[in-house]
Amino acid sequence: MSAQSRGFSLIELMIVLALDAVIIAGVFSVFQSNQSVYRTNDAMARLQENVRISYDYLSREIRMAGSGYSCLSSIDAMYNMLKDATGFDQQFGTIVQGYDNGNSLPTEISTDVKTGTDVLVVRGSYGTGSKLEGTMNNNSAVLRTTVMDPAPFGGSDIVVITDCRTASIFQVTHYTESNGTTVHNTGNSTTPGNATKNFPYAYSAGASVIKVRTTSYYVGTNDDGNSALFVRNTDAGSAETHEIVEGITDMQLEYAVDTNSDGYPDEYKTAAAITAGEWDQVISVRVSLLAESLEDNITDSKTPYQFYQRETDGTLTEITPTDRKIRRSSSFVVAIRGRLQ
Repeated sequence: MSAQSRGFSLIELMIVLALDAVIIAGVFSVFQSNQSVYRTNDAMARLQENVRISYDYLSREIRMAGSGYSCLSSIDAMYNMLKDATGFDQQFGTIVQGYDNGNSLPTEISTDVKTGTDVLVVRGSYGTGSKLEGTMNNNSAVLRTTVMDPAPFGGSDIVVITDCRTASIFQVTHYTESNGTTVHNTGNSTTPGNATKNFPYAYSAGASVIKVRTTSYYVGTNDDGNSALFVRNTDAGSAETHEIVEGITDMQLEYAVDTNSDGYPDEYKTAAAITAGEWDQVISVRVSLLAESLEDNITDSKTPYQFYQRETDGTLTEITPTDRKIRRSSSFVVAIRGRLQ
């Protein structure tokens, strides 16, 4: 009995400890590998989601540019009755506009845009429209619209009235919900205010009245120091800016110009190459986005990526980063529905 109770020898104990170490190392290696795969898959999923959200916002806005002007292609003239009608937020006659590589930006967004990225500006309607009740007196500061619940607009809202032949932009200075009375007078404290209360002619019953706004999309930096896609909307003469999604580090834009009005793009141009008169000939926009993971050290080494570079005639250029983030580029073309033949 005493011979059977002598225990393990030193060599046997060392062998057991060595085997335990091998097993623990294997388990730790599997854990690290699974953790790395999880981080990579999670980062990839977030990239794809960020790009999808950006696409949803941008494509919807571009597609519906100028939608509030109703039957856009048949309108012969648009009148802007606002003060400072050429101001950035008031240029409703230009439904699509852009700024190239963060250059020549308007003061409203000049300090917010990331250097070297493009800005997309889209103008059109939002909300629920109303109808004109009866032929209006074009020299009056009052018109009557259909009563709706909830009210389609209110005091200080900027709206468009159109009958598919002519459109006029003005600011509501007072609105009565009970009877739809809409006042658009001058000399009020509203911003920007109306330069005149006189319409170019008397719109007939059935003309559409709906709110309009200027919407800007750009890449900026959020409170956490990360690049993100932002949207800036004007509403009732003021502006609000919201972050859409993190991780969008670059946006490059090209505009399809239809020079002969046949409904087909003749060439794609950058915003810097488009003259003032050519913005009315833009029928679609090509958007290129670059997204990156928020966390660093996702990959084992610095991973080169490809992104659209105008300096190389629009070809994809391979770029080697200084970090180990994951990046993905995406490009899509969206047509302006109101300008399709």
